[in-house]
Amino acid sequence: MVIMKKLALLLAAAMLLSLFGCASLRPANPVSDFDYYVHEDKQCIYILTYIGESKDVVIPAYIENLPVRLIADSAFRGSSVENVVLPNTVEEIGPYAFRGCKQLKTIQFSTKLKLIDTEAFRGCTSLENVTLPNGLVTLDSGAFNRCTALREISIPGTVKTFGQEIFAGCQSIENVTFEHGLEVIGERAMFTSTKIKTLVIPSSVKEINRGTFDFLKLDSITFLGDAPIIDEDEFVSCPSNFTIYYDPNTSGWDNTPLSQYNLVDK
Repeated sequence: MVIMKKLALLLAAAMLLSLFGCASLRPANPVSDFDYYVHEDKQCIYILTYIGESKDVVIPAYIENLPVRLIADSAFRGSSVENVVLPNTVEEIGPYAFRGCKQLKTIQFSTKLKLIDTEAFRGCTSLENVTLPNGLVTLDSGAFNRCTALREISIPGTVKTFGQEIFAGCQSIENVTFEHGLEVIGERAMFTSTKIKTLVIPSSVKEINRGTFDFLKLDSITFLGDAPIIDEDEFVSCPSNFTIYYDPNTSGWDNTPLSQYNLVDK
């Protein structure tokens, strides 16, 4: 009976590891690794600066019995961290928070994260894969600009506006998935992301701003909804066999500025 109980415990531990990964089970770094601010009005903690030496960082969920809510402006900027775990208390990542962290390989986001601010991860050139949490609301301008190793990403439908130059200069990115709910794609959002060959635009998208697809080499793009507000020159850099697929049961395709391209109802 004792042996059976031990086996059950081992199996349970293995299941937890497979579900959550080793990183999330590591103990939090000591509070002394962080400069922080106690926000008395909001009754929470802002992480101001990482001052520790470890390359693997698990931010504590509570400091002085208050929840850690914000990773402040430039908190990790230019540091040599490689793996970072944010607790599920964190709701915002400030501007430039991880900018220039060239050794950053993994980032585990909070499930309660609402905002990734301007250029938060710009120039994180070792970051290959990113899983954004459902519930994220704002993905601001240049958030992953020049993350040159980034290969794929999915944008949750809770993000309504996709900021400017989000993936500009992400030359290794091959797959971007937009979930239903997105409404606006910002200027030069995927500028020079030349490895992307196909895209699917959900029916919720109403507007695509100028330069979103500059220098892309798309083979095809599929629109699931009505023709969006879009510039006629969006796809001039695409190959001659570039094809735009659209649903014939949707509207706006008779007078879209995209009529110069190969439009195929599907």
